[in-house]
Formats: sequence, C-alpha cells, structure tokens
Amino acid sequence: MAKLLLPSAALERRPGVQTPCEEEDSEADDDAFSCKSWDRTRTPDASTEVIGGQFELVQRIGRGGVASMHQGKCLRTGRLVAIKTIFKESTVDRKAALSEAAVLRALDHSQINRLVTVVEDEFNIYLVLEYSPGMDLMEMLLQSGPMEEESAANIIQQMVEVLAYCHSHGIVHRDVKPENIMLCGDEIMLVDFGLAAEVGKVLEEGEDEGTPIYLAPEARCGPVSCDGSLDMFSLGVALFAMLSGRLPTHRASPALSSESLLPDVSPGARDFLAQLLAEPAQRLSASQAREHPWLVSCGCRI
Repeated sequence: MAKLLLPSAALERRPGVQTPCEEEDSEADDDAFSCKSWDRTRTPDASTEVIGGQFELVQRIGRGGVASMHQGKCLRTGRLVAIKTIFKESTVDRKAALSEAAVLRALDHSQINRLVTVVEDEFNIYLVLEYSPGMDLMEMLLQSGPMEEESAANIIQQMVEVLAYCHSHGIVHRDVKPENIMLCGDEIMLVDFGLAAEVGKVLEEGEDEGTPIYLAPEARCGPVSCDGSLDMFSLGVALFAMLSGRLPTHRASPALSSESLLPDVSPGARDFLAQLLAEPAQRLSASQAREHPWLVSCGCRI
C-alpha cells in the first residue's frame, strides 16, 4: 500500500509512545504542509529528574518550541504518566500553561487524557497527565498509507463524539490533526489542548492559529469568533489525509472532496468530506455529523 506523501523528509518518531506533534520549519510556505515541531533544539527540558517529589521522569518522548513531553512514573504507585513541561519564559507562557490545565480540568471524557495534577517550580510548569500508550494517527498513515473507508469512519465517528462533548462544554480544541489523535487499542484519544479556547473567544489574526494546513479559511484572516466549526474543518482535512494518503498542497477547501482527487472513495464519503469543508454556515457541526449517512452506514470500532 502507498505511503503517506509528505513534501519533506520523514518526521522523527518513537513507536509506542504518546507523541504530541511535529512540523517543518515555521518559515515554510503557508500553503505547504506544516505542523508543530517537536524536534527544535531550543526547547527547554525539565529542570529536574523528579517533579514535585512525586513523579520521576523516565524518558523524553517529544519536544517542541515551548514544551517537552516525557513519560513519567508516580513514585508512590508506580503508575505511568505523561508529563508536559512548559518553560516559563514569560508571564504569557505561564498563563497559557495554566489555561491548558484549566481546560483539562473542565473536561471529563474517557477519550481525553485526564489531568492528574499541576506542578510548578522556578523554571517550569508541569502538566501531569494520564499516559496512553500507542501511536498517533499520522504515524500510522506514514507507515501504512491510505485507510479503508470503514476504518477511517471508525476513527472519525469517535472523533465526532469527542468533539461534540468538548463543544457542548464550551471548549474548542483548535488543533485537530492526525498528530493529536492517538490510537490506543480500539479507542482514539484526543490530545494536546495547548491551543484550546472557550466558545465565543474572539481570535485576532495571527493569534496562536494552530497548524496552517488544517486551519479553517475564516480563521486565517481574523478576527473570528471561536466555535466548533473550526474543529470540524480541521477534522475534514484529517479525513482527506486518511482517505487519500496525502496532505493538501494548497489551502484546504471543498475541492478536496472532488472525484478527481479521491477517485476510489465512495460518493457518501466525498459528500461527508465536502460538508466538513464547507463555508461556516453550511459546515456540519459535530452533532450533525453523527447523523450523516456515511458514518451511520459504515461506522464501527477501529
């Protein structure tokens, strides 16, 4: 089966661990593939091997521009955890870290990694999370190429349920992409709420936009009021990657659902994709997506 086509070198990955996301240089063309880098050497690391006297750092499993991710272990129970280390370079960094923690505290869903605790020292804030072994969806696509429709529908069905939950609780993820969808046995987990915002927050142009290739058109030119339609557009781009084995080379639009780009995909799947990539007023909400005939007809567990 064909591999996922990327416009640059393969990304560094570690199988069997929670990998937040990776990306090409930020200077890359806005229309080209890019996603957040977890390989930049300027990324701060944890300042100690034991966090708050409670959690031991076992191994680093990812790092990026403002954070690093470790597998850790609770010294009291031996339970594995994931520890996101965010360097307090400024008050803005500290505020963002505490905002992510507040979002995670507000959510209680089996397919969202729960926040265990927050630890803070002189240099860093540590978000201690439940650990979910597995690989992310991008890693699977890189290894295996395009997915069968039924398998893609199973993942999308679960994502729709998780997003419907988030949106009903007033939270928009804002960074939905294969790198943030973990495959853990028969379940998916939605991870990395670092850009999450409350429904109704006004986003200015250039304000922590997320990953350009997955970004809804209305979010590119700001200001825009944050709502669940932003996540649904990003989910549509992820679905295109799942069905085609490639990422868009230009800004995503409903044209991605055309038969010329997806010749081996059913009309039902293309219709579902077109409705995810539609203009905001016509775009499917998570609740509406649940009822689409394509998901109803072929949705089941991974």
